[in-house]
Amino acid sequence: MTRLTIISSLLLLTACFEEKDYCEEYVDYMCDCHADDPNYDCATQQAIYEDASFEQQTECALSLDEQLVEDDENGLDCQLGSDTGTSDTGV
Repeated sequence: MTRLTIISSLLLLTACFEEKDYCEEYVDYMCDCHADDPNYDCATQQAIYEDASFEQQTECALSLDEQLVEDDENGLDCQLGSDTGTSDTGV
């Protein structure tokens, strides 16, 4: 099993027991850490995920996990709830 598969499985299992808003976390993370990305519009994403269904919550959890892995691999040092992302390369 790949790391992503294991993490995804754990997220799905914990989603059954928690009432966590993964879409809110995903949108907040993207708005905080990727605000300069022209392909990502915070207002649109907030509107899409305002009253997220279970399927959307699952999608958000997986998307957030994938984005965190990608950002880590690219040296972006940004945590959930932070205001800005910084790169290890100084960019």
